[in-house]
Amino acid sequence: MAAAEESFLPEEPDYAFVTGSPYTETKKFLQIILTNFFNSFDEAGITSRELNNFLRFEYGITDRLEADLVLNFNDQWNSGADGNSDAHGFGDTLLGLRYRILREPEFPITLSFGPQILLPGSFSKSFSSGGFGLAWDLTTGREWNRWFFHYLSLNYATTFAAKDPTQGSFSDFNLHNFNWGVALGFRPIEKTTRSGGRHDLHVTIEASGTFGQSVAAGSVQGFPTTDNEIIFVPGLRYGYITPKKFLAEVGLAGVIGLSSDSPDWGLILQTQWEFGF
Repeated sequence: MAAAEESFLPEEPDYAFVTGSPYTETKKFLQIILTNFFNSFDEAGITSRELNNFLRFEYGITDRLEADLVLNFNDQWNSGADGNSDAHGFGDTLLGLRYRILREPEFPITLSFGPQILLPGSFSKSFSSGGFGLAWDLTTGREWNRWFFHYLSLNYATTFAAKDPTQGSFSDFNLHNFNWGVALGFRPIEKTTRSGGRHDLHVTIEASGTFGQSVAAGSVQGFPTTDNEIIFVPGLRYGYITPKKFLAEVGLAGVIGLSSDSPDWGLILQTQWEFGF
């Protein structure tokens, strides 16, 4: 066992399904991640189904500094006693920087931190609050050995001048949102090919939550409401990296809601590619 541990080389497994990873991209490497998140929610006789599509770009400016861009487009379908409705539109766009403050094996953990800007999406379709936002993102993780790794991510965001959905109202609000995620990863299979490529199979168990505000319509003026969403996400991912360091991965995860504000259930399909210039 000691010999196996001594030969262990950190892999820096990057990006779980709902938890942020502390492992920034190396210099001149680009990672593209497409996440399709379908969820279903039933309340008061209304069934709401959503498909949230996130396209994330991560680029290594240096070996420690990463630039991020996240675009998302959403679809929603509602059905109930009053009939059916649907909506489609863009969510908020994220622009961010992350700096790797601590890194393994020099330190017991890897720690990354950075600011983010949130640009408003489709307010009229209820996929955005309509306000400009600022956020701070903190992620930490550790590769314990050849088999196990974990992440912890924390994100705090403030949205300024969020619009009031109440008809005829011109009020605006400052909203606060806190998001957390924790992931435990297990690598049952890692196989190197004769040509120098590598097959990986990762099993992840995650929990994530959002404690945040939104604006509800009122009779004359809207008012802030607070939601507490918690989900449990078990997932499986397969990846292959070529001898020239081109990485392709595909993963599927289930979503189980653990609070009254959470979706009842859902599925996540995630694909990602990473390559250098």
